[in-house]
Amino acid sequence: MSTNLEYGPAGFTPGSGTSLTGLTGGTTNLTGLTPNTAYDVYVQDVCAIGTSPWSSASAVTTANAPQPTVSTAYTVLSMNPVTIQFDATIANATAVTWSFSNGGSATGASTVQSFGANGPAFAVATVSNDCGTVSDTLNFTVGMGENALATLRVFPNPTTGLVRVEFPMQSSGTAMVRVLSITGAQLTATNAQFAAGTASVDLDLRGLASGLYLLEVQTEEATGVQRLVIER
Repeated sequence: MSTNLEYGPAGFTPGSGTSLTGLTGGTTNLTGLTPNTAYDVYVQDVCAIGTSPWSSASAVTTANAPQPTVSTAYTVLSMNPVTIQFDATIANATAVTWSFSNGGSATGASTVQSFGANGPAFAVATVSNDCGTVSDTLNFTVGMGENALATLRVFPNPTTGLVRVEFPMQSSGTAMVRVLSITGAQLTATNAQFAAGTASVDLDLRGLASGLYLLEVQTEEATGVQRLVIER
């Protein structure tokens, strides 16, 4: 004896669904179904003396698979031109695509881009699976020139937790100093007004565990990032 099976979206007309014939063994796996979707399934038995009528519909609903996730971080590698490495951490997806304000595009968890013009810029990382598409956007400011945070200093580095950050201000204004995890999560942030010239900020990071971090300075003209190591 064998079994015929037909299935399709809930409410479909028998004869218009997907058919499987000659099934044996009592158990069949249906593949390629859409997550979180209702289906109707019909079966009939085939034996030596004939074929049974189709059964009434059995209703099944597929599980809701998880949405993809993506988080992004970046590291400034060099200035003039500004060259930045972008990194993405993804889950529930197998690939990531990038698009950039400089017109560039890329695939892969890590990519490097150069930006040749001052001003606001962005990078967008996109991942998808059968349950949807998710994007994460990094907004930053490109600044080039001798005062565009090329002389950003972080010392001592490595540090046991007390750090001084020095950076140039082309003009008086607001600057933000952030400490980020290596995956880009913000851990501390200091936002203040500074006069034109060399600005400095003292940070007490003794509450953070030993490890590698990113220290980011954002002024109205530019963004600079340096790696910071805490050792105890």
